[in-house]
Order: sequence, then structure tokens, then C-alpha cells
Amino acid sequence: MLYHGVSWSSTYRVGAVLLDLKDPTTIHARTAIPLFEPEEEYERKGLMPNVVFPCGLVVRGNTAYIYYGASDSVIGVATVKLTTLLKMLEV
Repeated sequence: MLYHGVSWSSTYRVGAVLLDLKDPTTIHARTAIPLFEPEEEYERKGLMPNVVFPCGLVVRGNTAYIYYGASDSVIGVATVKLTTLLKMLEV
């Protein structure tokens, strides 16, 4: 599951958690660092500056496409290799 969280500096970042299939209230792993955070100007400036938040995820082959909102004014897509994402969730 993808989620967004806010840092002490009010920057919204995207992370991931690995939930149990039978009991999704059980968290097996969580990314120790954000998958991504606002870097581009359109992510850092806008209606709500310094904000990225996940809206959906599609996996095709070994690539995860993360659709996200930025600064409450645009929509973007980020990609990550599925193997890289899963490695970030290893415990």
C-alpha cells in the first residue's frame, strides 16, 4: 500500500507498507525512507507547496507506475522497478 506522510518541515512524501493479505491490519514491512518527495518546481510550488501524494499504482512487467498528485495542482507519474520497491520493503 502506498501512503503519504508529512515531515516536521511540512513536506509531504510518499512511502509504502507491506500488509498481510489475510489481515491487512498487520504491517509486515515499511519503507525506511520515502519512495519520493517533492523535487521538481511543479511539486514544490502550487496551491499546496512541497506536496506529493499517491493516487494509484499499476504494475506492468517489472515496473511500478505510481500516479501522484503534486502541490494540489498537477498529476504526475513516477516509475520504480518492482524488484527495487520490494527490496526496500525487506525486513
